[in-house]
Amino acid sequence: MKALSEFHLDVVAIYGYGVQVSAAMTFWHKWLNKQLSSPTTTPDNSMFFGKSDPNEQDATYVYRRSFSYLLDASSPDGDTNIIHRRNLIALLYASWEDHHRKRIANEAGLKQKNDLVSDVFGDVRTYRRAIVHSNGRLEDEPEVIPFFRKGQVLALTSEHVDVIFRLVINDLNRMGKEHFHMDPRFNFEEPMQQQDAQSRN
Repeated sequence: MKALSEFHLDVVAIYGYGVQVSAAMTFWHKWLNKQLSSPTTTPDNSMFFGKSDPNEQDATYVYRRSFSYLLDASSPDGDTNIIHRRNLIALLYASWEDHHRKRIANEAGLKQKNDLVSDVFGDVRTYRRAIVHSNGRLEDEPEVIPFFRKGQVLALTSEHVDVIFRLVINDLNRMGKEHFHMDPRFNFEEPMQQQDAQSRN
């Protein structure tokens, strides 16, 4: 069951990346609000993102946006956060399909990776295809991740992402029981007090 355990670690790493970026975006949004409370900064002022010190005479920039745009985009349901959440789904599916699925299938004694069937990852694939090929619009009807219907645009919230990753962890446990006759007991979350007790031992 090594391949399944390694995939679980990958899922945790992708989710961890997601929560770290989300936390950074929260601080970024607060920082932008603080700048706009200054009398010298207006919503129409631009922020420049470059590759060198902006105080140098030959400095160049690669990206420029107004403070008002950056503030809107970094809000919980703003464009930047929506793109970030969509990227998490694309990364999750790529990890499954391009790296781990075949290895798990081999360990389970299946002839090919497509014999390792998952309704959850079938829907993750549907979401990913919408993100990559249809500007976020679903072309197929999801089966077990029914936040959006066929034809709707994926405006994923942080709650949607949490549920999707929870469903994935549950499905990994199902795979362990079904294909390896063991319960991996992968957890999506653990009680904080239990973590504190373990760290003291």
